[in-house]
Amino acid sequence: MLSVKGWTAVAAGWLIFILSAAAWHYRDTYHHALERQRELVQLSEARLSTINTMQRQQREVAELDARYTRELTHARLENNRLRDDVAAGRRRLRIKGTCKLPETSPSSGILDVNYSGRYASTILAAFQLLLN
Repeated sequence: MLSVKGWTAVAAGWLIFILSAAAWHYRDTYHHALERQRELVQLSEARLSTINTMQRQQREVAELDARYTRELTHARLENNRLRDDVAAGRRRLRIKGTCKLPETSPSSGILDVNYSGRYASTILAAFQLLLN
């Protein structure tokens, strides 16, 4: 049988073993939590980078959209101004084209017609069709 010193030594050994196991367990848990935290930080940085890239791309698309909208507005205003000038007679609309005439026609195939006056509405309608 063991003496009191023997039982004290066994109890101290078991106590050291249990405390060592507990310390090892908590150390291991701490390292796993630390690793998980690093993974989450990496994930959040990757997501933040993706968000920043998407915001930059959205700004670029918005700038392009604004530029093309300005150009389209300018072109429409110019077309409206030209259409108004043609309708008011301040400008002439010259249409260069050829048409096939019957073989019996003495002309060379090019017609020289003044498009002002009574043909203005027809010319304006054709001009609108070309613009739209």
